[in-house]
Amino acid sequence: MKSKLAKEVPDDVQGLADDDFVSKLPNPLLSEILSRLSADEVVRTSILSSRWKDSWRYVSRLDLDPKRMMNLDKQVITQQNLLLEYYNGVDNNNSSMNRRQIKKAISLASLMINKVLFSQKCNLKSCKISHFSDTTKSAQLEKWIEFLESEKGIQELALACDEFIFSEQNPSGRYLDNCKLSLKSGIFNCSTLHALELTHYKLENESPFHNCPNLRTLKLKWLSLNTETLDGILDSCPFLEHLSLSCCIGLDQVRIKNEIVKTVVLASLNLVAIYLSSKSLGVLVLHSLKCSPKNLIINAPKLRVFQAYFDPNLLRPQPTQFLRPAGDQPPLKVTSILEHCSGLLRHDENDKFSSFFEELWTLSLDLDLNNIRELLILSIILRLCNNLQKLEINTKQVQSEGTSDNGAAQTGWLPYPESTLWEVRELCDCITHTLKVVTIKGFEGREREVEFVRHLIKNACAMKRIDICCNDSCSRKGGEATLGLLSLPRSSIDVLIELKPGPGFRSAEVGASFQDWVLTLR
Repeated sequence: MKSKLAKEVPDDVQGLADDDFVSKLPNPLLSEILSRLSADEVVRTSILSSRWKDSWRYVSRLDLDPKRMMNLDKQVITQQNLLLEYYNGVDNNNSSMNRRQIKKAISLASLMINKVLFSQKCNLKSCKISHFSDTTKSAQLEKWIEFLESEKGIQELALACDEFIFSEQNPSGRYLDNCKLSLKSGIFNCSTLHALELTHYKLENESPFHNCPNLRTLKLKWLSLNTETLDGILDSCPFLEHLSLSCCIGLDQVRIKNEIVKTVVLASLNLVAIYLSSKSLGVLVLHSLKCSPKNLIINAPKLRVFQAYFDPNLLRPQPTQFLRPAGDQPPLKVTSILEHCSGLLRHDENDKFSSFFEELWTLSLDLDLNNIRELLILSIILRLCNNLQKLEINTKQVQSEGTSDNGAAQTGWLPYPESTLWEVRELCDCITHTLKVVTIKGFEGREREVEFVRHLIKNACAMKRIDICCNDSCSRKGGEATLGLLSLPRSSIDVLIELKPGPGFRSAEVGASFQDWVLTLR
């Protein structure tokens, strides 16, 4: 006889529950599923059934975070505020007692990490450990690293000190001393370890990286380190293929001369100079940097993907003690990068110059398509890109230099009507022969934007797809002008033109067409 609860469950679902097909999965597949969970979630699965009791000991990936292992009592919930008070030198009558309770909870969480880590029965492909500064001071972090390398054959390791982020905005920088990464020399020299990510530390020297030919991927985020330390790290990792530097302070230069490196990402850095030289560099990303354009030197003859973005909100001022004599650098705008890296602003014709645009397959830019100066720069860059296949533009609706109050660039200096810009200028080989995919985001259907897309539709013979993603601030006139692009004669018979309404409308009106959206505009 079925129970009352069973009667309320459909027969097909009841049968599925009885069979418990998940528990009958092969061990490798079950382990792969569990590896996608955080460590605390993985351990909790042991109560589901006898089959699951020890499954968490055989996962290939671990994500260990002490915050998720703490009891969510009142004292622990307020840990961030108390630590802020502590590291900013603020004190009150109750903080000492509460801090002792929090330290006790942190210590317990570290013990739980120990238990999970040392209970693993198989090798680990990757492991991410978030920890508090006490773990570094007590050498516990070093023990974890050595265990992962010697006993678990770790391949990918990510380490992050959580307390660092609590005081990111602290101009005094006092918190940095609590996040020093003091590890023994050459600790990252492990034959199996090929990818390393460090977040929220102070690195005073390159000692932990001594003799690391094994490392292929290195990501450094929110680190305090100087140029000499970075140079030492790069020298100690001669076979590094992928390098990412984000939001690091204390650097005045990035100097990469490596014939093996394939990918370089530089984001939110304040630098005096950038020097990149690599015959194998295939992907370069420059995101929201401060640097003088004349000190940006890139020698990458085989570059295939170039991305340049600029978001002033990501350009944080550096604490004064980390500024070099040169002081704060000017923002490195995308147009400045294009001008200097294409040779447009060379002052000495005898200077040796090598443009990296010739072999590009993908070009992704923040660019104001409503600014005539930026359009001219784009037209010149496209003439240099003989092999370009994919073009992505995030058109910035900002008032640039040389614009009037209504955002329309002054064009009196042009020798021809601006509406004929793309018709007058020489056709680009990449547009007529190689360009296949174009994506434009932030489109508003304004005249200069529409003229550019019209030029592509009429001349891009190899084009396969054009995606136009409109802005929520688009006007009815702009929406109708964008819609009119669909009726233009096309040079490529295979091209698919996809018009997408503003993101606000797409999320609110699922399934609505572009025409429906245009009707809602003013």
